[in-house]
Amino acid sequence: MDRLDLVWHEAGNPLYADRFSALSEYFDINVYGFTKFQGKTFDVDTYSDDYNLVLKSPIFSFHWLTVFSFSLMFSLMRSNSKYVYIHEEAHSLLAFLICLLCRNKVLILDSAVINNRLSFFGFNFMERYVYKRVSGFFYRNEDVRNVLIERGVNKKKLLGVLGNGVSLKTFTKANKQPRASDGPVIVGFAGRVWKWKGVECLVDIQNMDGFQVNYCGPIVDEYIHEALLASGAKYFGMLDKNGLQEFYSSIDLFILPSLPAPNWKEQFGRVIVESVFSGAPAIGSDTGFIPKLVGAEASYRAGDLHDLKKLLVKYYNSDERMLLLNKQYACMLELYSWESIAKKVRLSL
Repeated sequence: MDRLDLVWHEAGNPLYADRFSALSEYFDINVYGFTKFQGKTFDVDTYSDDYNLVLKSPIFSFHWLTVFSFSLMFSLMRSNSKYVYIHEEAHSLLAFLICLLCRNKVLILDSAVINNRLSFFGFNFMERYVYKRVSGFFYRNEDVRNVLIERGVNKKKLLGVLGNGVSLKTFTKANKQPRASDGPVIVGFAGRVWKWKGVECLVDIQNMDGFQVNYCGPIVDEYIHEALLASGAKYFGMLDKNGLQEFYSSIDLFILPSLPAPNWKEQFGRVIVESVFSGAPAIGSDTGFIPKLVGAEASYRAGDLHDLKKLLVKYYNSDERMLLLNKQYACMLELYSWESIAKKVRLSL
């Protein structure tokens, strides 16, 4: 079994423990990260014994672009691993230092970049060096692929799409029972309560006959939160991964109603995969990657309340929801479980 060192500024986040466990089925894996990032602290005790987690004290930990550690670099240089899997963007300091100092290893970079900001008008020489040195690039979706090419990646080095993933150990399909004929359809949302997430439409859904809105996540726009509570929607606060699994399993239909923003769009939509794996089918707007997750029959024009209500009327029917769930589950099981993603990494190297 080949040895692999994975480097990521979020390596200490316990939400991704199952990702590393899945990779350990194919590699003898060391995972390197930081004890702190953007004010959050991480602890190695939250992880399993399937892999070796090494967390180092960081420098410049306020942003992924600048965070690094001398101790981490020395550990990578001394490691006898064949591969270094860099889960950072090519224009980060950490990616550059790994490429500069780990000269006897095969370097693979996983990119989620979705725009051309911080490209320094094409004169970022450190980034260009990373493109030259790295052997292969995974990219989150076709938009990322196009941006990487525009930023300077050789097309021959592109290994293929590697979506974000969700753990089947945490988010498990429940035996969903059809909703009672006289009960409301529970529509759920998980994520930032923020205007660009399109959550103001949840007030309209709550005001429709036969629907109940439940939501959870951090409050960014307090006025939307207050309007939701006033309408009768139920707020479940900030939930950990176990709480999220229970939340998804308690709803009939999940929605991600994101809107296109000036400098942001929905890159993936992880909560959609979590809900489907937990047994709740999902609908969403046509922003970013959302329609590729939910499917054409479960997406609507972003911000178009009339279009959204037509979908809700369709999926008020429990048989329609079950058909949608089965289709979405089969697709996401193949493409977006950590197990399937780990297998694709192994086959690509």
